[in-house]
Amino acid sequence: MPSVIAPLRHPVVYTGLLLLAVSLALFSVPLFYRGTDEFHLRVFMGTYGCSIIYLFFSAARASQTPPELKPGRWVLLLLLLLVSAYALNRCMDVFADSPAWLCIVLVLIGVNYLATLFFERLPVAARLLVMALMAVALLLFAYLSCYLLPIYAISIPGLIAFGISVHTFVPLAFVFLTIRLLPRLAGERRSYWIAFGAGAALTVFFTIGYGFAWRGRVGQLNAQYREALADGSADLPVWIQLARSLPQDRLTEKVLKSDLVYVIPQWETDGFWQMPSRSLGELTHRHDPLVVLANLMSPRIRIGEEERIRLLSTQFGARHHSEERLWTGVDLTTEEIRTQVRLWPSLRLAYTEQLLTVFNHAPREGWRSRTQEAIYTFRLPEGGVVTALSLWVNGREEQAILTTREKADSAYRTIVGGERRDPSVVHWQEGNRVTVRVFPVNAGDRRDFRIGVTAPLRRQGGKLIYESLRFEGPDASGAQERVQLKTDGGQADDAGRQVAFRSGDDGVIYQGGYRAHWSYALPDPGLSAAAFSFQGQRYSVGAYRPMQVPVSVTDVYLDVNSSWTAADFDAVLRAARGRRHWVWEDEGMVAVTDANRDLLFKRLSAFRFSLFPVFRIARPASSLLVSKNGGASPALADLRTHPFYERLKAYSRRSEPVVLFNLGHGLTPYLEGLLQYRCFRYQQGTPADLATALAKGVFQLPDEGETRVALPVAGIELHRAPGAGSSAAPDHLLRLFAYSHLLRAYGQQGIDNGSADASLVAEARLANIVSPVSSLVVLETAADYERFGIDRAKDGLGNATLKANGAVPEPHEWVLLVLGAVFALYLWFRSRF
Repeated sequence: MPSVIAPLRHPVVYTGLLLLAVSLALFSVPLFYRGTDEFHLRVFMGTYGCSIIYLFFSAARASQTPPELKPGRWVLLLLLLLVSAYALNRCMDVFADSPAWLCIVLVLIGVNYLATLFFERLPVAARLLVMALMAVALLLFAYLSCYLLPIYAISIPGLIAFGISVHTFVPLAFVFLTIRLLPRLAGERRSYWIAFGAGAALTVFFTIGYGFAWRGRVGQLNAQYREALADGSADLPVWIQLARSLPQDRLTEKVLKSDLVYVIPQWETDGFWQMPSRSLGELTHRHDPLVVLANLMSPRIRIGEEERIRLLSTQFGARHHSEERLWTGVDLTTEEIRTQVRLWPSLRLAYTEQLLTVFNHAPREGWRSRTQEAIYTFRLPEGGVVTALSLWVNGREEQAILTTREKADSAYRTIVGGERRDPSVVHWQEGNRVTVRVFPVNAGDRRDFRIGVTAPLRRQGGKLIYESLRFEGPDASGAQERVQLKTDGGQADDAGRQVAFRSGDDGVIYQGGYRAHWSYALPDPGLSAAAFSFQGQRYSVGAYRPMQVPVSVTDVYLDVNSSWTAADFDAVLRAARGRRHWVWEDEGMVAVTDANRDLLFKRLSAFRFSLFPVFRIARPASSLLVSKNGGASPALADLRTHPFYERLKAYSRRSEPVVLFNLGHGLTPYLEGLLQYRCFRYQQGTPADLATALAKGVFQLPDEGETRVALPVAGIELHRAPGAGSSAAPDHLLRLFAYSHLLRAYGQQGIDNGSADASLVAEARLANIVSPVSSLVVLETAADYERFGIDRAKDGLGNATLKANGAVPEPHEWVLLVLGAVFALYLWFRSRF
């Protein structure tokens, strides 16, 4: 067999390979450093320069190139131009973003073209593989040539002038090159042509199979949608009825994202290929050849854009991306995260400050929007509340002021919509979430903002667990993070660490790539008697002691979904023997009997989640609702435009909420939102616990009122009582108490009641907490605050800090401090004069 390295000795080959390596290295730089469009343009010019250099070099050496290496000149030139074309794509968006599989295939066929330089020197098996991959390459480049067909007309003048529009014809050139190469490679050898045919057949069959699967899924979704329209429940929106039985897989997700994220053909428009008419927030447009071809083989999805966005937000994790935007944020990335945590294990609470740096990669000059809006959605630990926000304005950190949600929203929208100056706002959302908005993030610039969260520590198995803040927002995959964690008493449990902390001068420190979710475990040292005093009220912590509440249950409602097992269903029916059993179907409330129980369970357990209409429970005082987490479900906010939500609002005003018993851990976003408003009396446990409670007629329910709130996740209660004195505990006790107390009081007035009670706003201002009635907002000038009627609370805690040690003097202590200062000043003057 001839030497494999022989072609490498020829200057045309090794120079081309060297330039290709340089071009690929330049192309790869933005994968590790995402710069501006100007930076991407420089990368393109470098890759294009490599192509031009090789073109002239190979032309000069044409007469000295052996005939067997002449096709290799074109292979190397076209590969250089292909790299250059995709570098140009970062600046001009000829193609939308490519999926991972297409990137892998392009790399494979690029390597395969290089292998043709050594074809006769390869083993037979390798040659057969090269021929099979040549078929894949031919079909892919034929597709790309057709894809670019509409822009050939405007590219030809540029081609004549040998401008950058030459890249438009690279796929077409590969098609001609491949057709010319095939006879040279295969010749009369039948096995090589069989390998080529096998590669082509597998590619075609796979594409057709994908298209038929796509067509079947579109037909299924369209049929389900028509059925929901014709026979659906009046209680639930059509899209929710569809979501309950929606297949949750990648194919369904791509079908729903067609024309929202994925490029698809638009026959009825002037242009054949059209970018999606809408996008989901920061999700960029994507070009997937399989999706394009599958759309050509199937009818269009009949589910409307708004309904598909709702389905994607609730079932495929796109809730953050469906947030309303005033400005785009496609060029933003999260560049740096600095996290500082302070833990009080003996009080089972934590305070986290996170400073985030967001960077705008858009060019300072160009057609793209240079001013963009950063939106972050933070998922807080259960019971957690935002207690601080600040934004850097003109190089200076400006702290937020707490005001009503309506005033904060009005100020932000007015300024961002028309004046384009510096505001930031954080709004409360149902389900332990908040949304932070920062504006403007100008092209080529960075913005810093800081958010502070007070939260209880989760108690589990004799340990206390701190859970990091999780957020969605501008891409943080390349962000660097520094975490500093300080514990006031107690020692960390090394076995519970998920991040490689090292000991520092003040706590433990982690520095490295951003970790989206981690936890930190400590042994439980027991509860402290320390308290925090403020304005004549004393706040303390005690062990969680649920009330033993007698409930005479006559009706048991089973909220069945796919998370239920047949054993769960049977266990609940056995535990509730002698009582009436009910389930909800679209037709209404159905009594469970021995005759229909199996059929009902089969139908209801096919639904991926359930939205039990609690307002349909006839006698809440003597009823029990049994549920189990069905995973992702719509949240209350997703229902606001439907009569279902109005009925929930009416139910929430009832004085006697139903008892909710949850099997297992966690609640769906729907039930979690209702529970936040205290629309249930809640107990969590196993089927055995349920059987015990029903047998005794006693449930263990949180004991809450005007002076006591429960935080079961931490195993504590917070108490408020008249009193004064020194404060050994941090002010976070007041903040957590006020948050839980406010949610309970707000829920008693009815969810989304529209007009916040003045006392609730006053409580939020006192504790400086973000809630359904209050938001934190940063404006640029004092005049802006005055214009919108926003003022800082003079008698409240203000923004939380890491230095909050609870030493907030009482009024009489202030008097003593002032007298002491006056006396010290008197002594100083006396010694001087």
